[in-house]
Parts: sequence; structure tokens; C-alpha cells
Amino acid sequence: PLFVTWLLVYDRQDQSQTAQMSIVSGWGGEQVFAGPKLVLPYSAAVEETVEQNGKRVTRTNIVKRELYLAPERVKLDSELKSHIKKRSIYEVVVYDSSIAGSAKFKLPDDFERNNIALSDIDFARAELRFGLSDARGLAGDNRVRIDGESLTLKPGKGLGETGNSGFFAWVDASRLVGGEINADFTIRFKGNQSVTIAPHAGQTEWTVK
Repeated sequence: PLFVTWLLVYDRQDQSQTAQMSIVSGWGGEQVFAGPKLVLPYSAAVEETVEQNGKRVTRTNIVKRELYLAPERVKLDSELKSHIKKRSIYEVVVYDSSIAGSAKFKLPDDFERNNIALSDIDFARAELRFGLSDARGLAGDNRVRIDGESLTLKPGKGLGETGNSGFFAWVDASRLVGGEINADFTIRFKGNQSVTIAPHAGQTEWTVK
């Protein structure tokens, strides 16, 4: 009898999970939002030792790498509107989220500790990346601006905090040399159960209403 009871409970739990997944299909799962971060491509010299004609030879290769720059300060104002979706006896809490934010980027005073020369950085090919753990939930009417200039958002190239899921925009970050970059953005997405913000800035301010 105990085993039969366990099977019954397991079956009900499995049915509940299947029903919940069906209800939120295409809506977006539990969301983690991260960013933005500036990604700066740069060239690095890498030495390797190989055997050539019976001799060990050291040669230098130029490889492309990426430097992630977190903002000095991020301010996020988010609005959550939740409601319940039902199917038969099953129900799931889902939500629409709208985040209006701003971020300030500046090269740190001790940037030389990275052992990267500014001349090796391709500032004109920088990317502003955002992370969203379940990109299926990304809604329309999203925008991002750099110092008042509108950028075009593209899918992909997220952040590590969200399993590299997310979206990005190309940006000329040349103003970082001796200056700063200010970004403002409005992002809308859908999800269910929970939403998490992954902080990474020097100072993060997050308000929810």
C-alpha cells in the first residue's frame, strides 16, 4: 500500500509539472536579468613553443580576446504585473516585467593592471550586452541608447550569469578613452514564478513596483 501511495503522489506531481510547462509554453520561464556590460575586443600576443625540424622554436601569435567592463553604477526601475494562468485544476503565476534603467561606464583608474594596452583595444567594435535566461520571454518595444544615440538590439551574445542567453548592440566605445559612456534602456520581458537581477556594477540600485 505504501508503494502504491508513492506511485500515486509521483504521478500527480508529474502531471502537475507537465500541465504547468504546457500552460507557460512560449511565455518564458523563471527569469534572470543581467547587464548591461560593455565587451571590448582586443588583440593579445601569445607565445607558444613548437618543435620544428627537430628543434624547439618559440613563436608569437596574435589572438583576439574580449574584455568585459562592468558599469560603475546601474539604476533599475522595474514594474511587475502578475496574473494567474489556468488549465483545468492547474494554475501558474506568470508576469510581465518592464525595466527602465541607466548605466555609467568608465575605465578604472588602475586599468593598467589588466596588462592590456589601450592601443590594442578595438573600441569601435565594442558590444553592449544584456543577459536574459529565457529569451523566449523577450517582448517588443525594447530600446537602448548611448549618450542619447539609439542603438539596434540583436539576439544572442548574452552574459555568463544567464548561460550566455540574451541580446546585444554594437557600440563605438571610443569615448571611454579619457571619458565615460552613459547608457539608458527600456527592456520588456515575460516569465513565470520568479525574476532575479544579477548585480555586477560597482553600485546597483533596483526598485520594484
